Amino acid sequence: MYADLDAACAPLERRNPEKYRFDIEADIAWDQLAADGEYCSAGLIRALGIDASQLRRNKPAYELLQWAYALTVCEQFVVLEDIIVRFLAQQGDSLGGLLQKGQSPDAIG
Repeated sequence: MYADLDAACAPLERRNPEKYRFDIEADIAWDQLAADGEYCSAGLIRALGIDASQLRRNKPAYELLQWAYALTVCEQFVVLEDIIVRFLAQQGDSLGGLLQKGQSPDAIG
């Protein structure tokens, strides 16, 4: 999705985590959803123990890794969301009103 993943992530690295709030409309480049580019950076590929330059020479293998990485990230977000919803269902009352009275944790998912 990103031709230069490091440059695309740079603004995220500079944000203040105490003030930042995710905005699904503004923070996702919806108009670039089908754009060519990387999901998994060369640095991450190397961190996984794979020779990134060698992998790039095998286009089908490189494209498969990119697709599999993107799919894995999506699946893990689904798992994370489920964990958060279950946690709120079990512990919501003790968290000082994160949910409005009578609100289901599913409403935030």
